[in-house]
Amino acid sequence: VSYNLTGWLEKNKDPLNDTIVEMIKNGSNSLMIACFADHPGQPLEASKDAPDRKKKGGGKTVSSYFKGQLDDLMTTLYKTEPHFIRCVVPNTHKQPGGVESGLVMHQYQCNGVLAGIAICRAGFPNKMTYPEFKARYNILAAKLVAKDKKTNKAAASGLLEVIKLDKEKYRCGHTKVFFRAGILGFMEEVREDRIGSVLAWLQAGARGKSSRMNFKKLQDQKLSLYCCQRALRNRKIATTWRWMEIWMAIKPNLKCTQFSKYKADFENKIALAEANIGKAIDDRANVQKVHDTLVASKTEVQMALDGGGSAVQDIIDKTKRVENMAEDVDKQVNDVEKRVKGEIQQKQSLEQQMNKVNSQVAQIQGEVSSLESSLVTAEQERAVKDDQIQTLREEIAHQSDMIAKLVKEKKSVGDGKQKSEEEIQAMEDKCNHLSKVKGKLEQALDEAEDALEREKKVKNDVEKTKRKIEGDLKLTQEAVGDLERAKTELNQTVARKE
Repeated sequence: VSYNLTGWLEKNKDPLNDTIVEMIKNGSNSLMIACFADHPGQPLEASKDAPDRKKKGGGKTVSSYFKGQLDDLMTTLYKTEPHFIRCVVPNTHKQPGGVESGLVMHQYQCNGVLAGIAICRAGFPNKMTYPEFKARYNILAAKLVAKDKKTNKAAASGLLEVIKLDKEKYRCGHTKVFFRAGILGFMEEVREDRIGSVLAWLQAGARGKSSRMNFKKLQDQKLSLYCCQRALRNRKIATTWRWMEIWMAIKPNLKCTQFSKYKADFENKIALAEANIGKAIDDRANVQKVHDTLVASKTEVQMALDGGGSAVQDIIDKTKRVENMAEDVDKQVNDVEKRVKGEIQQKQSLEQQMNKVNSQVAQIQGEVSSLESSLVTAEQERAVKDDQIQTLREEIAHQSDMIAKLVKEKKSVGDGKQKSEEEIQAMEDKCNHLSKVKGKLEQALDEAEDALEREKKVKNDVEKTKRKIEGDLKLTQEAVGDLERAKTELNQTVARKE
């Protein structure tokens, strides 16, 4: 290959900055000062004609231009994540969708993609800091990571051992964990499986709780329905039972239904006894006073008899009369005392009967209140059960509608399935046909590749011949140029001689 060196130095010289030239001229090396003596250098004062114009430096050097481009490139690279893109020609026929595997693999081998992949797999291209690793993969071994909170390296190593990852697939550094190619994808799959299992556990617990609650609700409804049925059945039986009719006829005539009447009678008797007991006590006191007077008179008469005289017989008669009177008074006192005792006993018996009646009344009132409360509760339960029965009927109707819809959907799905099976059969026939066509096309492709190889060889031979001819042409053109220059010089010489 020949090169034309005419004006090469002038075109490729590296201009110096005016400031650098000025520094060299002001230096102490006389040779450098002599070399740049003709250079104007950097002006010390601005031009008076253009005071507002800014000073301009010398021409930009190749090294400074390259340095600026390098700085811009590094700034861009630091701001982004580099992704290497390789453009691959899929086929040589410019056919859309056509891929020649041999051509593609040849390009991969030639442009270094396979070698780069091999180098990447031999090392540890993926890395992650310990805090990021713990934050993302903590779910794989939560207890172990919680135990080793301070030692990040130990926690990461224990976590990787828990998932049984081969030690050749990772390395633990001082601040980061390094992985071989493809291991981060495996870690993500393990993490997703763990998250899926946890979510499945939570979902199973929630569904179990919901199912148990629904079952308990249905069980309570079933028991309530049984209770309502039993109550209604008993009421129906009671309304048509003869013994119940007899009881309803006898009930108004029983004493247990006339407690208020008996209570009023006993209260009146007690009040009458309490009113008459004072009068009886006063009568007894008066009789007691008369008895005491008579006893005193008897004592005086006895004393008179002891010292008596002629009127002994009169006194004896008088004494007998007094004794008879005293006996009568004693009888009256005894009668009054018996009467008082009878009144007291009657009062006590009335009080006992009154207490008994009060206790029976309280008991009956308690039974009545409990029956009333049970009646109210039964009415409420009946209303609730009516609502539940209505709700169940609505749910049964809704479920019937849903079943009808599902039957229709099942029928439509069956039709769609039959149609899909027919389409699948048609696609299989089409695939078989396409496989046959593919075999024919591959055979034609092999023949075309052979023809292409032959064409490439012919093309290479033609290109070699072309390059040889072009080289000869360049030499011929240079020779013609030299001859033209010689001709010009000879013409100039001839012109001077003339």
